[in-house]
Amino acid sequence: MNSAVLVVALLWLGAARAGLVLSDDEKYKLPPNFLFGAGTSAVQTEGAWDKDGKGENVFDHYYHTHNVPTNESADIACDFYGRYKEDIALASKVGFNVFRLSFSWARFFPDGDMSRPVNALGVQHYHNVLDELRKHNIEPLVTIFHFEYPQALEDAFGGWASEKMVDVYVEYAEFLFKEYGSKVKYWTSINEGALYCSLLADFIIPPKTMNTAEQQNACLKNTIIAHAKAHKIYHEKYKAKFNGLVGYGAGPPFSRGATPEDDAYAAYSNVNIGIGLSVDPLVFGDYPEAVRASKKPFTDEEKELIKGRIDYVGINMFGGRIESTSGDIDNGDDNFGSTNYLRELIAGINENGTNVIGYTLWSFIDTLEFRDGYSKTGLVHVDFTSPTLDRTLKDSWTFFKRVAKTRVVPLVEVGSQPFPDDDAHSSSTRFRSPAVWAMPALLLSLWI
Repeated sequence: MNSAVLVVALLWLGAARAGLVLSDDEKYKLPPNFLFGAGTSAVQTEGAWDKDGKGENVFDHYYHTHNVPTNESADIACDFYGRYKEDIALASKVGFNVFRLSFSWARFFPDGDMSRPVNALGVQHYHNVLDELRKHNIEPLVTIFHFEYPQALEDAFGGWASEKMVDVYVEYAEFLFKEYGSKVKYWTSINEGALYCSLLADFIIPPKTMNTAEQQNACLKNTIIAHAKAHKIYHEKYKAKFNGLVGYGAGPPFSRGATPEDDAYAAYSNVNIGIGLSVDPLVFGDYPEAVRASKKPFTDEEKELIKGRIDYVGINMFGGRIESTSGDIDNGDDNFGSTNYLRELIAGINENGTNVIGYTLWSFIDTLEFRDGYSKTGLVHVDFTSPTLDRTLKDSWTFFKRVAKTRVVPLVEVGSQPFPDDDAHSSSTRFRSPAVWAMPALLLSLWI
């Protein structure tokens, strides 16, 4: 790695530009080339669980062996697989210039065996999706692992609890780099590795087999090593040709202090059990010191491999909690306003020089949420009661269109009416539910 390495810097680590006074238009203006869009994942939106040669993934297996009803499983979802052109056209109508999505591993390699021929229909499908995004001048942001993988890998060696998963994942990632590298600039290797290993795969999402501390620690280490190896391969073999970036998705929890005196305690929490748990190794070469003894250790060779091995971090911000040294925790309200959050995010970039390159709200469309079933969290409403799965832009879409068009985040007062669609002769949208509720943000900074 070069001594100048692109790595993460969290919001509060931005170098302050002291004394800088900005007008509101300057303060809340999106930076040039800022990525502004929305996100999805394959398992939560695609459906078509066995179409065109796709194999069974861990979600399919769990839902089918536990007799989960079709309307609560990933079998159909919102059928992004069959309706991607319609959905991408809606994203273009809003004015987004980036679209976060993931690829379904089992759609390429149904049984996870890469020694067998790849499923050509799966390969072509994602070429079609990427081409459709490009046609609308939307940058794809692709997540390689967003919680799903072929069930055969779980059966063979236990998925991410096994070191065998590392090399299988790296081989898969390289296949994607080679196949789609000319069309994808931003790759997120792993989504929310620490959260996935410690909580999600334990009892919230399939395969629900990560039940012991030994398994969870092995999983965390394996996802970090897998990312680092994939990153290394990209930089050595594909960076010069495609000039893309390989980042890592870090997830909740995110904390702040109940008082200024508690801020240090909250920062400790963020580093040691939050974002830093998976990002510290990729920046400094090891886990945070306070938790190092409780984790599966890295060898000296592995520390050398992982140190500085990250181009950007995607921080999933779904709310937060307020902590104090007394031990009290207030989980707050996950349903915090995306408009206020975005406004303050942009202000932080412009006032403090924080190197944030983009923002994708969750989610673009109503999705299968793992604890809540088919939810109302999307910018696009889906009528799941109808076999036609009709789409309707929610009233909040005009806020995001206004931001995309003017590149300035406006102030939204509580109780105010939705912005009008400035380009429409008549209004045809109807308010379906409150504004979207969660905002993964991508942060990118130069570190020497």
